[in-house]
Amino acid sequence: MPDNQYEIRVATQADISDLVELGRSTFEEAFGADNDPDDLNNYLKVSFNPEVIAQAMFDGSVFYLAQKDNQTVGYLKLNPNAKTSQTESLNALQLERIYVRQSFYGKGL
Repeated sequence: MPDNQYEIRVATQADISDLVELGRSTFEEAFGADNDPDDLNNYLKVSFNPEVIAQAMFDGSVFYLAQKDNQTVGYLKLNPNAKTSQTESLNALQLERIYVRQSFYGKGL
């Protein structure tokens, strides 16, 4: 696969452990230096654990994985019919997370 081509697919329950690992590592890469280590660790434990990811999927969130050579290198989370502070529309779509491993920054993803 050329350097700037990736496989994008919908995550399933079988991908939860990858989502947990990727969410924790990419969030820490992006925000770790700017946060208290204890606060960061608590956030990672609460926000990126298998039960939270599984519940989000059950509630209708859709996770998309970006893969390169069978390695998961990024993901995003979409919340269909999201109610946000900006809209009360039942037709809203919220892009809640989009994370990519730093080693893939600037590589076409």
